[in-house]
Amino acid sequence: MSSTLWLDYETRSHCDLLKRGVYNYATDPTTEVLIASYAIDNGPVKRWEVWRDNHMPQALFLCLTDPRVTIKSHNASFERLITEHVLRIPIHPSRWYCTSYQGRFVGCPSSLDDLARMVNPAHRKDARGMDLIRRYSIPPYENDPEGLTEFGAYCDRDVEVMRNLSNPLPPLTDEARAVWAANEIINDMRRDKTGQIQTRIDELAVRAALHPASLLSTLILAAECREGIPAGSPLDKLLRDCALFVHGSTVATNTILEKKGA
Repeated sequence: MSSTLWLDYETRSHCDLLKRGVYNYATDPTTEVLIASYAIDNGPVKRWEVWRDNHMPQALFLCLTDPRVTIKSHNASFERLITEHVLRIPIHPSRWYCTSYQGRFVGCPSSLDDLARMVNPAHRKDARGMDLIRRYSIPPYENDPEGLTEFGAYCDRDVEVMRNLSNPLPPLTDEARAVWAANEIINDMRRDKTGQIQTRIDELAVRAALHPASLLSTLILAAECREGIPAGSPLDKLLRDCALFVHGSTVATNTILEKKGA
């Protein structure tokens, strides 16, 4: 099985993404995937036109369900939550690789278009994007096949741009990926209303108050919630040594994690 799946969705919903946030958007019953554009490793970009045929291509399904495959998306929280709540395929956060986070990690802009301007202006997003989103993602929807096919080409282009910009950038370290995954786990916990999870969230709030702007709270909570974390994943590797973060020198730890001067 190939090692990397590059993935981008175009969706539509009666839920306002900007006002309601990505989790409410992904779990809203009106939210649906229109298009999934994807590429496997350095292969050609392919397109699943869900609006035309809701049968997922086998190659895409195998990549999504294979724990050995890393899934790369720009602002990967969106694709992760859509995959879980709309396509009903839950995937552990440690398998995802956010190329927006990759750019921010080395001081680049977070948006794909701004990242392209900085890294390589030749690899720009399709300028028609916002018009297509307004027509096909926001009510009242247009449903003409020609326009939806054009929307698919826009989605394809985003995968090409993402891959062309991510590959030359320094890769995320295992530690950076682990922190991203831990943050996703905590965000999922915040949304769970069970008593057990709420207790952990209350504990997290206390720790966050004691260690403002620190990643300590993230690492501590993730260490307590290791069930389901794939063995050998970047998050698992980091948490094996989590005691070094929790019980080591507070000054030294915060200096490293917060990038402050000693």
